[in-house]
Amino acid sequence: PRPPVSAGGPAVPPERGGAPATAAGEEPESMPAAPSRSSSLLLVGLTLVLLAVLPAIFLIKDLAQDPVYAGLDSLGVPSWAKLAHQDAQTGNPFCVGSCKLREREVQSGRPTNETDAAYQSALRKAGWAPLTGAKCPTGQTGKYSCWQREQYVLDLWTRDGSCTTSGVGGPSMGPSAVLPSTEPGMGDMGSPTPSAAPSNTGPATAACPASQVTIKVGNRADPLWHT
Repeated sequence: PRPPVSAGGPAVPPERGGAPATAAGEEPESMPAAPSRSSSLLLVGLTLVLLAVLPAIFLIKDLAQDPVYAGLDSLGVPSWAKLAHQDAQTGNPFCVGSCKLREREVQSGRPTNETDAAYQSALRKAGWAPLTGAKCPTGQTGKYSCWQREQYVLDLWTRDGSCTTSGVGGPSMGPSAVLPSTEPGMGDMGSPTPSAAPSNTGPATAACPASQVTIKVGNRADPLWHT
């Protein structure tokens, strides 16, 4: 059959296998350009950077907000039992070489027995339970007790404080430290006489506390958490 004839003249049949015919004066449509290789590589690079940077940011944030120190900050002890404190830590949270050990030394304005009772009560209220047996060191001066909660273990050591052992403006005492002797020396034989730690002459302060508390928190899986 012959193609229909339009009012403007005979229709032109499309070429076989070619592009469809266009009306007079119209430009043929162009195909969209494929994305360049550099754009694809840029997108891949940005994705890899985000996957590497975001976890690192969250990890640093978690390490900065140590839950152990946050728990010690929230212990419900009276204000006189925490005149000031100093924090220190060793190891790392992944137990590479040694596990992370947190240590806090606190100055208290009241005697050892009253301070120790306040901290033991606060630990119990915070969910800590006493840890007894051979695992807890003995023979320390003052009062020494051990505690456990979930994967953590805690050493609580309370002893008399003074202006020279407060750690504020002077050296602090560790569990193995020995108090200066108050016995008279052998001055006649030329040996120096050891001096006693000065006692507080006024109200207890952070620099001259009535007692001191050392708290050590470690991981139960670490056999060296007492040291």
